[in-house]
Amino acid sequence: MHYIIKEFLESYRSKGIWIMMGILFLTSIFILSVAKSYPVELGFETFLLNLFDMNMLVLPILAILFSGLSLFNEKESRSMQILLTKKESKLSFLLKKTLAIHIVLIISYLILLFILFSLSKLLLVVDFKAILIFVVSMSTLILICNQLGILIGKFSKTKLELMTFSIIAWFILVILLDLVYMFNIPRVNYDNASIFGFLYFIDPLHTIRLFLEEQLGLFSMNNLSALLTSVIKFRPTLYMGLTIVIWPIVLFLLTWLIPNRGDIND
Repeated sequence: MHYIIKEFLESYRSKGIWIMMGILFLTSIFILSVAKSYPVELGFETFLLNLFDMNMLVLPILAILFSGLSLFNEKESRSMQILLTKKESKLSFLLKKTLAIHIVLIISYLILLFILFSLSKLLLVVDFKAILIFVVSMSTLILICNQLGILIGKFSKTKLELMTFSIIAWFILVILLDLVYMFNIPRVNYDNASIFGFLYFIDPLHTIRLFLEEQLGLFSMNNLSALLTSVIKFRPTLYMGLTIVIWPIVLFLLTWLIPNRGDIND
């Protein structure tokens, strides 16, 4: 509990999370402003999907930087070294710090969504089940990006290095992987469709989006072509469950196992 309170105080005092949520709110308001032109029967679901697409571009880099800087500041201020030498093991510290970062950012984002959905009731017919599905999807995205940022914060020696690695990680996750998949789509056939599907849904952004589309009723798993059935071997909920479990655990283990890279310099 001490770590969570400390993380809340440091995050809101530094103004970083205010700027982060302000950027997300302004871009979300723009998406909401054009939502009134959507068809009534799928207006709110379409708004959520467009909101996800926008957040998928902006939120990962913000979450990676926020979580990475949070852990880096612990190293820079020497508080991590003090805790590790006095009363905390490396694993215990990482677990508590990771949990605190996740709670602070997810709760902050949920508050933002509460304000946004309250405003959306003025323009759209709000579906609370769709909101729950969206919250699960976005919380998963934040969870994975936070964990990636914590890994980068642990690995980085300077703030400049942290920012560079964060931008590279965001570029690979959001842009480069999609370009690679798009380049190879013409090569997909019945013989390699299963392999392509496995590689495609390793990317958490693809898994989360498929889950969101299917659960919102914007994508049907019925009557798929034989080729597409070979690509999407399992239900989106199973892919989503594996993503929620595997990605954070793997990234956390990497963070725990890698050593600190020398002294902290600014």
